[in-house]
Amino acid sequence: MSIDILIYIYVTICILFIIYNISYVCKQKTSKIIRERKTAYWRKQLQIQFDLLEETKQIETNHISFITRRLTSINNLIAFIDALSDYHNHTLFSLYLNQIYLAQQQLAYKYLKKSDMEKSYFAYTLSIYASKLQTEYPPLLTILIEYLDSSSVYCRENTLKALFTIGNIHAVETAFQYLNDNNIHHNTKLLSDGLITFQGDKQALAKQLWKHINDWNEELMISIVKFISLFSGDYTEEFFPYVNSSSTHLELKLEMLRYYRRYYYEPIQELLHSFLTNDTNTTLSIVSASVLCKYPSKETIDVLKKACSHSNWYIRYNAANSLISLIHSVDDVLDILQGSDTFAKDIVRYMLEQEGMIE
Repeated sequence: MSIDILIYIYVTICILFIIYNISYVCKQKTSKIIRERKTAYWRKQLQIQFDLLEETKQIETNHISFITRRLTSINNLIAFIDALSDYHNHTLFSLYLNQIYLAQQQLAYKYLKKSDMEKSYFAYTLSIYASKLQTEYPPLLTILIEYLDSSSVYCRENTLKALFTIGNIHAVETAFQYLNDNNIHHNTKLLSDGLITFQGDKQALAKQLWKHINDWNEELMISIVKFISLFSGDYTEEFFPYVNSSSTHLELKLEMLRYYRRYYYEPIQELLHSFLTNDTNTTLSIVSASVLCKYPSKETIDVLKKACSHSNWYIRYNAANSLISLIHSVDDVLDILQGSDTFAKDIVRYMLEQEGMIE
């Protein structure tokens, strides 16, 4: 192939790239203009309804059917949500949401048949603009549960966020039951972070979810323990038998152990000592060494000193960190610093330097 042909091919490709980029930019600008026009249109429609709410406390009778029909288009829905955000701080905003509830319910059913991306966005709109249905259990909640069957993590996450925003305990419980029964896996951190945003009674929600400790899989229960850890110290006695049981799933037991670092419970201290010294499970020892920083006693000091000589670096690190947080002065660890165990001396000296207790 001659050089001239190669140059022509190269120039042609460059021209095509330029044409593509110009077309893309033009399309983006056109889309932006169309979206702004749509948003402006919905602002006018919403202003009419809010004016009516101020006068009569009621929206137009045909407004529900109107938005149900028009918002089946994802582009219209996006524009509507953009316009609705302008009224977020309006004193009648909640009243408006309550009065368009039937439209949300009908749209939920229609979007159930759409793509995962469109379902995900609709669920997102409910997560930020949904009526509070804390005591009722209307069809909308039943429809939303079906959204969890989506293969898209975004759709599941936005659906769960919507349920947490709505604030209905029974709906959240049903959603978790659905995840469990259908072996649908969702990240435990996402679940616990979502649960803490629940807009209803968190104590009552925790109590209801905890009832399923022997029914649901360990992933769901780990997320529930994480959630409880974020706001309640009332489960020290509830968790203790499961921490003490050999049949409890390891990851669930570890999460419960971390709970006792946040909330003091004296009876757990002996068990923590046992986990750290018996070497039955390295991960249990690592976590126990960390939790013991909240349980000052002579026995704890002795156990932590011994653990500073452990062959596992993570155990040594956590043990030394907890030990230094419990002592009053360097004199309390002179036996280690003047001892012959290099592992223990090095990690304790490092922790002392970190705390500024020695130079």
